[in-house]
Amino acid sequence: MKRNINGLPALHEVEQNIIQKISSYCNIEIAAIDPMSPMDHIALDSILAMTIVEELQNEYEIDLPTFLFYEHESLRDVTRFIVGLMETSRA
Repeated sequence: MKRNINGLPALHEVEQNIIQKISSYCNIEIAAIDPMSPMDHIALDSILAMTIVEELQNEYEIDLPTFLFYEHESLRDVTRFIVGLMETSRA
């Protein structure tokens, strides 16, 4: 996994991890998931969203809001939020 200068996962790596999880849980091809598209274009129900949030919390050792995917407009915004949270929690 690529790391940034702070030793944290790079934005692209975190985004790809999220996309892979959504692809797997929702049976959507990775290529069909555009990180810049609005979140409502992804068929992610609340139970799957909470499952992915829990996995991300465990992987990155951070606390995330339960409704993370509904609080941001796109996957890119979700990713930026997670990376920003990792940076501040490690500072």
